[in-house]
Amino acid sequence: MTDPAWTRERAQARRALWRGVALGLGMMALGLLAWWYLGRIEAASEARAAGPLTLGQPAPDFALQTPAGETIRLRDLRGRVVVLNVWATWCEPCKVEMPLLQRLAERYADRLVVLGVNYGEDAAAVQAFAAEYGLTFPLLLDPQRQVVRLYGVRGLPTTVFLDAEGRVQGVHLGALTEDDVWAQLRPLGVEP
Repeated sequence: MTDPAWTRERAQARRALWRGVALGLGMMALGLLAWWYLGRIEAASEARAAGPLTLGQPAPDFALQTPAGETIRLRDLRGRVVVLNVWATWCEPCKVEMPLLQRLAERYADRLVVLGVNYGEDAAAVQAFAAEYGLTFPLLLDPQRQVVRLYGVRGLPTTVFLDAEGRVQGVHLGALTEDDVWAQLRPLGVEP
């Protein structure tokens, strides 16, 4: 026969254990929620600090390197229309639009420059992606996400269209279509 006092103590100990487990899981959940929320606040404040791009205003200048070590400065491209695409190798919509960007770079090289600014990945990942997709336009490394902050990028892919004077004339969030591209490029004097 079991001692009723011992059974009660055991039941109380079991309840106390489950309360402790529940409290621990609750604290962990609150910690994760706080971590997620603070990250969102930090990202939003970075974007606010940079401010959204203003149409007609000069694009923020930057200098980034290609995986091969060549430095490309945005200001050096004045005189040509620039299609500036911020992307990442893990971004599925980015993969969808890459063939379109490559065709633009090949067919209209005399009228525009396509730049792909990678979102914080290393040179090896960018080179492997370029080889897989057959990309020949300049892909730039942005390990500190300088362009993301300067341009207030809030999602990938983001494409910024600059006129020949280096002014922002359009911003597109999401994968580009042919219609999206020509709606932005025709007013800049680039016709299909």
